[in-house]
Order: sequence, then C-alpha cells, then structure tokens
Amino acid sequence: MVAPAASSSEQCFTGIWRGTIGTADVTMQLDDDPGELGGLTGSYYYGRSLNELVLLPVAGHAGRWKEHDMAGTVTGLLSMTCRAGRLEGQWSRPDGSEKKTIVAVSGSSFRARQFEKLPIQVNKTVILDRQRRYQLISVKGIPGVQGVRVLGNTPELRRLNGELSTLFKQRLENLLDCQGFGRIKHADTWRQFVEDSASSILAYGSHFVVVEEVAVSACGGPHGNSIITAWTWNLQTGAREDVSKWVRKGWAPPPYPSTDLDDETDENEKADIDTSDTDSLVADALNRHIQTHSREEWEECRDAVTLPFDDEHVWAERSGIVVRPEARSYATRLCAITFTIPYELIWPYLTNDGKHHANAMRQSLP
Repeated sequence: MVAPAASSSEQCFTGIWRGTIGTADVTMQLDDDPGELGGLTGSYYYGRSLNELVLLPVAGHAGRWKEHDMAGTVTGLLSMTCRAGRLEGQWSRPDGSEKKTIVAVSGSSFRARQFEKLPIQVNKTVILDRQRRYQLISVKGIPGVQGVRVLGNTPELRRLNGELSTLFKQRLENLLDCQGFGRIKHADTWRQFVEDSASSILAYGSHFVVVEEVAVSACGGPHGNSIITAWTWNLQTGAREDVSKWVRKGWAPPPYPSTDLDDETDENEKADIDTSDTDSLVADALNRHIQTHSREEWEECRDAVTLPFDDEHVWAERSGIVVRPEARSYATRLCAITFTIPYELIWPYLTNDGKHHANAMRQSLP
C-alpha cells in the first residue's frame, strides 16, 4: 500500500508571509513541526515589534492555530486557507469575539521589518581619549544581547561599525530564534532557552581595534556552551586582520608542531626559522596561564585540545598574541583555556610586519 502524500495544504502554508490582520501590518512564518505537536507551528509579529506571538496548531482542525503571547496566554485564534501563494482567513479573540480579516502573500525575510529600525539604547559610553571613544549598546527590552559601536566618521570606522552592526543583528536573531523555539517546544521553561552574547572593546590603538565576544548558549540541546573569543580590526586597511599571519611561515603551535616550510619561503627566511623549541615556547605560556588559574592539569589536558593557529582562534592584545584552543569533546571543554603568548616570547617568530604591528598593539588603550 502506498503511503498518502503530504498534505498539499500544509505545503502551501509553509514559509514566510507578509500581510495584514485587520488594518495592522504583520509578518508571519509557518513551518512543519516533526515533534509531538504535529502539523504546522509558527509565529508572527505586528509592524516592527520584537514581541512575537507563537502559533500552535489546534488538534484535529487543519488550518487553525492558537495564538500565545510571551506569558504563554492564549490571546487569539487564527483560521486560514492557502492557495497559490496567498493566505486568507480570520483572527478572533479566544471567545470568538472581535473578528478581523487576515490577508497575506508570500514573503522572503521574516525579520527584515523588525530590524529596519531597532530601538537601540546606549548602556555606556567609554572615552579613552579625545579620538578614541565607543559605546556599549542593546535593544530596549532585550537585555540578552550587547553590542558595541565606535564613535567616529572616518571611512575605516564606518566599515568597522558596519561589521559590528551585522554581528549585533546576527546575535539578536539567534536569541529571538532560540526563544521562539523554546516557546513552541517547552512553553513552561522557555525562559531557560538562552542565546546571550556581549561584545566589547579589548584594545583600541592607532592601528588596531580588538573586539571581544562573550557568548552563552543553552537552546534545547543536551549541553549548554559558552565561549570567549575576539577578533582584530585593522584601522588602516578597514578590514579584519589575520593575526596568525604575523608569525613566520613554518611556525605552528603544538600538538601539531611543523618543521615543514612553504616552498615559496626564501632561503634567507629559512635560515632564520628554528621550530625545534616551538612546543616548549607555547607549553610554557599555556602552563603559566593554567597555574595562574589554579589548574595544574596541563599534562592531562595536553591531548584534550587542539590549538588551531588561524584567524578564528588567534587575535592580538596589548600583552601578546592570544590563542583559543578547541576541545576535542564536550567532556574536555574545561581544558580549552584561552592563553596569551607574550610578545617577548614569540618575537623571534614574528615577521617584520608582525613586529611592527606588535609594537603598535603595545601602545593600545584598554
């Protein structure tokens, strides 16, 4: 016996919709829920509001949903039909009163209208000197995401603020998606679903700005996760700086020390490179960091992490080059301790540009 095809009605409903309920603009998304709820679940918001209403299917009634507010209270009933990229139907209060017409057409972005004009508030303005100033910002009513913007109007700072704005919106979207998922799947405990993040400035010099990101994620998986990372912005080029390239070719931290040199490395540079004690250099920096934090398990942790030396795991600070290890498993995550290799230790391995940049970083303001 051939299984019945998926409901064409549900396939029609699935997607993003832009339209009106009564005279108010709304943006809606509906998607298949493969879990215990069955049918289609979704959410929608009025105008540019960040207070989304969750839609849960009414059992045994295709094309009908209960609307839930942030407190989990049923605040409305929606009954809709779908045909050829168009929704039509009716909204009413739970008791059937105050009916309003629903009309919507297929759209392309669920959060575009929300993010058109976010209610940004300034939490703190930091003044380092007359030229170097920045602000810590958030969205009014949503404390889980902190962003940062640099004050100034040079082309390089405008590009940096564009990057920071994009990052801020991505983090905000992650938080809203996580909360929406929690409200649909776990209505009683959805406030435990977090995707919080905070950006700030670690260092601000004449050549570079270092942006730190702290993120805490617990969005329904078996384990939560937290991470501290950073990235370096070059104010002269107006782009992200790959700090790993400040180090000479052929240098690599353990557990993958490399003595192989790139074929394009010239003979004079080869003569200056000595990777024989690379392991001890990084081990010393990491070991001193571990001891500072009352952890003496370097030998135990040594095989529990990898030390990628790339632009995603390496950044610059005033005191040195920072490396963020990757844990090989969730069980060994406590071994992934970010550590700093002081400039005086890594100096012999820096390129000429790297030494120039390191000197510039040393003059940065915290």
